[in-house]
Amino acid sequence: MSRIDLTQSLVRLAALCGLAAILAVVPRHAAMAQQSADGLAIARQWCASCHIVEPGGVGSDAARPFAEVANDPNFTMDGLRAWLSDPHPPMPSLTLTNEEIDALMAYIASLRQPD
Repeated sequence: MSRIDLTQSLVRLAALCGLAAILAVVPRHAAMAQQSADGLAIARQWCASCHIVEPGGVGSDAARPFAEVANDPNFTMDGLRAWLSDPHPPMPSLTLTNEEIDALMAYIASLRQPD
């Protein structure tokens, strides 16, 4: 195999690896987008009576807006999961499934502004 053939083969291999990596991420991204959309629906149903749950002001300002929660420097997914799993007053006691908590977390995390 000549040096040119080897170089062309390596370029093709690199391109195929890049394409495979992109194709592996697309379904995961779509699933995350769906989970976030499910979280928004949950937020509108259960949280909007106290929180502004989305940009544009849908909800109440009786509690911190979700965008503020998402952009709090102390925000962590573990902390949010703990809070949603065992809410404390003044938050009402919600009975959310693990899937609903995951969806709500995905939605809130989607509101985080890039650093």
